[in-house]
Amino acid sequence: NEDDESFTEALKKEVEEAEEEQSRAEQRPRNQVKPGNLIYVQVVDGDRDLTIGPDKVPVVLAASSGDEVQTTIEEESQHGGVFSGTIRTGELPAGAKATDSALDHNALMAIDHSRDTAWRSEPDGVAPKSLSVDLKELRPVDTITIMSPDPEKEAPVRMHVRGSHDGRFWYTLARFPTPEPDPRLRIGDG
Repeated sequence: NEDDESFTEALKKEVEEAEEEQSRAEQRPRNQVKPGNLIYVQVVDGDRDLTIGPDKVPVVLAASSGDEVQTTIEEESQHGGVFSGTIRTGELPAGAKATDSALDHNALMAIDHSRDTAWRSEPDGVAPKSLSVDLKELRPVDTITIMSPDPEKEAPVRMHVRGSHDGRFWYTLARFPTPEPDPRLRIGDG
């Protein structure tokens, strides 16, 4: 059927364009390094060759953001004067965002490792409210602990916890209250 073929071709083209758009968005300028990646460092300085064995030199990397990391790199060979090594960049910290927040209770307070702070939604009576946490990389999650500063008055009424590997396709991790199981479906001839 020609209509089906043209629809399929249009769908393929749309998917290819979306993938191309996404790959363009993921490209970084030459002066940026993806967090968590290695930076390869090499220093050529014959004057730092001081001993019979391979020597080490201290290196300080400073980013335009103000971040700094210090390490030492080792001479590649005896009396070579060429020092090389790798330095791992820092990981991006997890992030959080919410539909809204009460004053002094922003979404990041939900993941700041402090029992003294918490995210609270704006008490405006509007539902649903949502809190999203982005771990910035794939990590195994065994448990999710949800605490309320005042469980008697501020406990969630309903909750749907979902997870995603890519931010596009989501699957249910947990629900509160737990839904009733679906009735069994019988297929037969009578």
